[in-house]
Amino acid sequence: MRIATNRIFGRSIAAVILTMIAGAGFYSLSADNALAQHSMKPTHAAKTTQTVERDEKAAHMPKVIAIKFHADYCGACKKIGRVMPDVIKESGEQPVLFLKMDITNDATAAQAEYHMAALGLTDYWEKYGQRTGYVLLINAQTHELIGKITSKDNAEAMAEKINRAVNEV
Repeated sequence: MRIATNRIFGRSIAAVILTMIAGAGFYSLSADNALAQHSMKPTHAAKTTQTVERDEKAAHMPKVIAIKFHADYCGACKKIGRVMPDVIKESGEQPVLFLKMDITNDATAAQAEYHMAALGLTDYWEKYGQRTGYVLLINAQTHELIGKITSKDNAEAMAEKINRAVNEV
């Protein structure tokens, strides 16, 4: 059964209801609007609020980061660019974050470098940031390189590499 997860005071209503139904005790709001538990701890059968919230977040986190290194003048990038939208559409609900690092000029390259740094992927920027025409498939948790798509891959091969990367994680 799926329960809507409206947020109140930073907690999931569904998590509170599930915990209360399982007989975990009663709750109140403190002066700072924090949800506080006042009696016994949740039973082993009940999920705690934190566990449910962690599960909800994990369900929406990517397993794989697919980073396309692109420049407008790059022929291989144009070839990948024609095929990749269909591959992304076919990937549908897969937990993959698709990004494009544009190094066409100094301004876009600087932004791409900032994105890579924000993702904690500066090693990949240093190794691959000045080259274009491929897509790196990176494990979102460990930042390990788990695959690479090139312009030599057709749509079917690209989709297969993405599926394989997701299944490896």
